[in-house]
Amino acid sequence: MSDSSTPTALPETAAALGRLVARERVRAMESLAGLIAHEIRSTVLGVTSAAQLLRYALPQDPVAEKSLGRILQESERLSSLHEALSEYALEVPPRVAAIDPDGLWQTVIASMRGALEANSVQFSHAPPSRRATCRLDEEQMTRAFERIIHHAINRGQSGSRLSISSTVEAGDGWRSSISVVNPSRSQPKAAAGDYERPTFLAALANRTLVAHGGELVDHSSDEFPLIVTVRLPLSLE
Repeated sequence: MSDSSTPTALPETAAALGRLVARERVRAMESLAGLIAHEIRSTVLGVTSAAQLLRYALPQDPVAEKSLGRILQESERLSSLHEALSEYALEVPPRVAAIDPDGLWQTVIASMRGALEANSVQFSHAPPSRRATCRLDEEQMTRAFERIIHHAINRGQSGSRLSISSTVEAGDGWRSSISVVNPSRSQPKAAAGDYERPTFLAALANRTLVAHGGELVDHSSDEFPLIVTVRLPLSLE
């Protein structure tokens, strides 16, 4: 006699294996991020110190001043990357409580309204038909959601529309899709270098989601320059 539970058990086992692989991948990336951050720190300090010394030692020269300003600007960007890598490498266990993730979206959007308006980004949020409850560290997940929004803002254009739509399924948990629609397809796309920082913000957000048993998937299409799908497991309580 066949085991009727097998068809259901197989997808659950595959999902559990996928989450395990995701956690192991994050741990490997954490270790690599720590090593890179250590290497960047000494280099950035050396370059910054030398540029500041030259700024005061050299005679006034507009060309030299412009070049030194560019060096200091890039050093500041690398310093920010060092801080982000250091944070990524630091594993802080979440302190969870029962939280509605869509309520957290509302809080994050309210706090970031200035950034959205400054970038002329229109926004809409469609919560699920029924309330979701997940076990989340509110502080960590707030930062993750903020990074997702910054990631979306930087991948869009001025006047773009950012839409969040959430669903709740018993077997699939809470899912939220964040899509960016640009006002005109004819407008030029951002250069590849412009995606470096936002992409790392998405990686930081995904690290937090994985620590909570969830995941982030980032992709695009002809219609949408960015679609981010966020998944979190529902609380069993």
